[in-house]
Amino acid sequence: MSLRIGGREIRRGTVEQIHLKASEYYTATPDNLPVTVIRGEERGPTVFLTAAIHGDEVNGVEIVR
Repeated sequence: MSLRIGGREIRRGTVEQIHLKASEYYTATPDNLPVTVIRGEERGPTVFLTAAIHGDEVNGVEIVR
């Protein structure tokens, strides 16, 4: 089964760094969201981790990392 995120195919057993366009500024400069995708070699459970949804959650980014 293929996995596509942000137009990129993520192969089994790989780690990909992706920048998803979340929005853009009035100058048409994209505002990208950095995403790390870790895909295991075998099928199994899926985990999603997120941090820093609010501007004052600076510790969460390092905890997830």
